[in-house]
Amino acid sequence: MKRRLLFLLGLTAALPAMADVIYRWHTVSASPELPAFDAVLHITDDAYRRGNAFLDFNGCAGMACALRATEVGIVYMGYSFALGSHGHQPPLVMGVYDKFDLQFDRVGGLTGSIRFNTTEVELAMSGHSLWSVDLLRGDPYIGTPCGGPTYCSGASGYFQADRLPLPEPASLGLMTAGMAALAAMRRKFRPARQPAPDLALQSALRHGPDVTA
Repeated sequence: MKRRLLFLLGLTAALPAMADVIYRWHTVSASPELPAFDAVLHITDDAYRRGNAFLDFNGCAGMACALRATEVGIVYMGYSFALGSHGHQPPLVMGVYDKFDLQFDRVGGLTGSIRFNTTEVELAMSGHSLWSVDLLRGDPYIGTPCGGPTYCSGASGYFQADRLPLPEPASLGLMTAGMAALAAMRRKFRPARQPAPDLALQSALRHGPDVTA
């Protein structure tokens, strides 16, 4: 019991240093336009526990709904395919147009939509149980169908979290307190130890008094 208490206390102390929740792309149907497409999304533990993250550069009468993407828990979005790769940390600054509408379920699944335009690369994808890449184009791909004004699309798949966050510190604190109370009750109601038997007395009772003395 003592070891369990120490383990839970250790987890509680470690929670603030936990890494982001990382959702990775798993391809269901490949696209000849986007060979070897892959993607990754990082969100904070707080966003996962909240169950959603919403960010829209044009969603509040032309003003940003949040000053930074990290305020809603979006840390990083990246993709790669045969023609190249791009990593995007949504800064929500003038000239960068981001729209993320994400919902996180309790088993590591992801639904919603992602759209960003860094003025160099534009990506749009959406889905529920199955996602699709609706649009991908950018300056690095000029001379290919993905170079604009045309775009590439067609890959489908789903996002799944690598790990799920541990319970919040308050929840772990309650668990620890409960286990401590249980340990105290076990000590309280534990039967008292019986004194060690007097071996000399037991021998005298069995064989009678020592008459040689």
